[in-house]
Amino acid sequence: MTTDGSHDGAKRLKKRTPRPSKRPSKPRPSKGPNKPRAGRGGKPPRKPKEVKSYKQNAKRTNLPTDQTGRTMDSKDAAPVPYRPPKHNNKLPKDLSPPRLCWEQDPEDSTSAGPLYIHEKLHPAAFAESLQRTHVSKLDSFFGPYDGLPKGAEFEWYRHRGHWQNRIIKGESRRVMASLLAKESMAGKVQMIFFDPPYGINFRHILQANINKDVDSGEIPNDLEALQTFRDTYKNGIHSYLDNIRGIASHSRDLLSDEGSFFLQIGSANVNRVGVVLDEVFGAENRMGMISFAKTGISSDSGLSDVTDHLLWYAKCAEKAKYHQLYEPTPTRKDLLDLMSSYSMVELQDGTARTLTPEEKQNPDVLPYGAKLFQRAVLVSQGYSKTRSKDYAWDGKIWKCPKDRQWSVSYDGLDRLAELNRLVGGRSLRWKQYEHEIPGRKRNNIWTKTAAAKDKHYVVETAESIIERCMLMTTDPGDLVFDPTCGSGTTAYVAEKWGRRWITSDMGLVAVNLARQRIITGVFPWHLLIDSEKGHKLENELRKQTGQDPLPHKNSYGDVPSEGFVYERMVHVSTKFLAYPDLKAPIDYMVDRPGADRSRLRVSSPFTVESLSPYRYVDPNSRSSDVPTATHQNVVLALREVGIPVGNSNVSLDDLEEYPGTMITHTATFNGRKACILVANDDCTVPPVMVDHAVEEAAKMPSVKDLLVVAFAYEPSVVNERRGRINIHKIMAPLDLWVGNIENSKNDVAFVRVGEPDIKMSIKDDKMTVEVMGYDTFDPASGNTKAGTKDDVYCWMIDTDYDGRSFFARRVHFPGASQDNQLKTFYKKLEHHIDQDLWDSTFLLKSAPFKVPKSGRIAVKIITSTHSEMTAVINVSPKASRPRTGAATNP
Repeated sequence: MTTDGSHDGAKRLKKRTPRPSKRPSKPRPSKGPNKPRAGRGGKPPRKPKEVKSYKQNAKRTNLPTDQTGRTMDSKDAAPVPYRPPKHNNKLPKDLSPPRLCWEQDPEDSTSAGPLYIHEKLHPAAFAESLQRTHVSKLDSFFGPYDGLPKGAEFEWYRHRGHWQNRIIKGESRRVMASLLAKESMAGKVQMIFFDPPYGINFRHILQANINKDVDSGEIPNDLEALQTFRDTYKNGIHSYLDNIRGIASHSRDLLSDEGSFFLQIGSANVNRVGVVLDEVFGAENRMGMISFAKTGISSDSGLSDVTDHLLWYAKCAEKAKYHQLYEPTPTRKDLLDLMSSYSMVELQDGTARTLTPEEKQNPDVLPYGAKLFQRAVLVSQGYSKTRSKDYAWDGKIWKCPKDRQWSVSYDGLDRLAELNRLVGGRSLRWKQYEHEIPGRKRNNIWTKTAAAKDKHYVVETAESIIERCMLMTTDPGDLVFDPTCGSGTTAYVAEKWGRRWITSDMGLVAVNLARQRIITGVFPWHLLIDSEKGHKLENELRKQTGQDPLPHKNSYGDVPSEGFVYERMVHVSTKFLAYPDLKAPIDYMVDRPGADRSRLRVSSPFTVESLSPYRYVDPNSRSSDVPTATHQNVVLALREVGIPVGNSNVSLDDLEEYPGTMITHTATFNGRKACILVANDDCTVPPVMVDHAVEEAAKMPSVKDLLVVAFAYEPSVVNERRGRINIHKIMAPLDLWVGNIENSKNDVAFVRVGEPDIKMSIKDDKMTVEVMGYDTFDPASGNTKAGTKDDVYCWMIDTDYDGRSFFARRVHFPGASQDNQLKTFYKKLEHHIDQDLWDSTFLLKSAPFKVPKSGRIAVKIITSTHSEMTAVINVSPKASRPRTGAATNP
């Protein structure tokens, strides 16, 4: 068995794929390009493993990017209400179970707005960018990325292109509503894993800094996270359960008829949540509750709580997909432990006996040719007139137990006797040999589970938990969804096992952690039936197990949905032995696929998306909503505090409301008249909103400044000058949103959103980009501060920006050289990696790349406090000077 649980030969039969020789010891990495290394005894160096990703044979709906979305018509951009239908209970009304009493209507609609793509990433391109000799291939990864028909790029929701997995920033119900109402994904998801916060307080759901936990005391600079907290938990446990009910209802609609829903929960709320899920899915679709071990929590009084629980529901229990999992028994001692007191040994002459105490402790001392077997049950439940009579064997009459019947007919018992499969004792049983036992069937108590590896997040589920759920209920190529991304564990496990995935979270910390985890993941290449090597081995296994062979194929596509080549064994039972004309079923070990050791695998392409704006604003009509308390607080603070200019605030004199479409106020700013757009507190300002505000301001001859005041902006909204109108992006302090504070200059500070300082250098046909610094919003102080290298969590370059999509062609993780997963990434791919290019991954200066044909590049910076800044730079081969772009704080 390999370290990841896969097998070379994918079978417990005679033939196994030979293992390669032991890898030579690794010298310390040297500077400069890696040189071929000699093997042992002066042999030629081992050929580096091929690095590829799986191709998912599926399609996804064409969505707008944050650039192309500006041209959406109002019909596509406007949200639509989505109301989950009630569960169809099969019982008559007079017998239907009682329903819970909710303060709000359980079937309230959710606003389903469009999802926008912010980044397109291809992990294989990231791996390729670290190979100096293969950099020229990078464009080939992104050329066919979307796979849309010609001219379909601006026709959203009407065409389907290549599948890419998805990380979505947004509140769970709104994301799911968008998938259901906008993308028609009802019934398309095979498994959902939902890990809600175990508690109901503020600190359980928010993490302000990627490198710090919730105990750091920082205020998250994330309006949507605060919005969700405020809406969800204002009524304590009641709102907590209401939120779970809402997510579960949307999940039910996403699931296929064969699909499964898992909810992980602690002991404190497991019973309450179980009642809620009974109502959503129907008690008849409850598949069970799994309890698993976690790190023990000591208690001075009472029992220590050492278990968490999984509540498992099916969309339809009668149709639910299920694969039996087995705990492996790699040694004879493990098998003996499984057989317990029913173990015996059959010697070469066919006689059987019990094991000696020494043999039980060390089965290796058994006589040569001896076979272990267990005395398996030979009766089944229920009385039968034909099968419940006594049976004579081995000179003795064996009575059938009361209210039981023999598992096979009397002729079948005779057949078992002829095969020397019967064994006596206190009761008549049959012999099941050691090679016929696939392992211990996993039940609903999981005592051996690993803790989360390389833990980054406040609450993080162990991979093994999600892995078992996924392997039990899905097949390669199936779609998995996680509405609470965390650090991306579900997505990572799905990628490992060849499943498609979508994951969402309301916090950018989760989005950023998941992005790094997925793009730097390296996995074994599980043998695919849709591959030449896998197809050949699959037919060999089928021949040995009596299965029909697969038809010949002329070509292979490495598509996981056609299945893995699994280890398997014939399911030997009394029925199969007693009736030789029957075809025996096959037990597949779905957690033990074969591995192609000549290949390594990186993640499949994926996108980073968001619900933006979180609240749709029709640019052609002013909102008729009554101003919220937060909106009024912002206006009052503007009047009292003013706008920062340099190191001081400039007051806004004569601040008055203005009855415009986008312009909400006018004032005197720096001695001249200015227009002000105070955005709704739950709105992320999109470019189209600014466009309309500029047009409106331009109609006032004396206006030269447009102040846009908001809590959040789309990355493509920039500080710039359009004609005579200067656009100023002003960040409102979150304190005005979170709670009541005094509106004084000492307590409130608006922030002019900063800009990244990008230096571009060109020499011949190559160029480099360096992040010289930037201003970022500090959520603790409410002001801007100078960003340092340590503050940059990730930065990416689209080295040939087309103005429509941001392709992350170069990805950097400054200061993360000691990150465990990046170390693993390097260790597994070191024979492919150029050391200089690898070193540049951790710097704020890029390695050289070709001057783009488009004449533009785009640089995106992501900080540890999840601020995002995007700079679009026009490239002039004749110039080399610092350029700046736009900074945003989503």
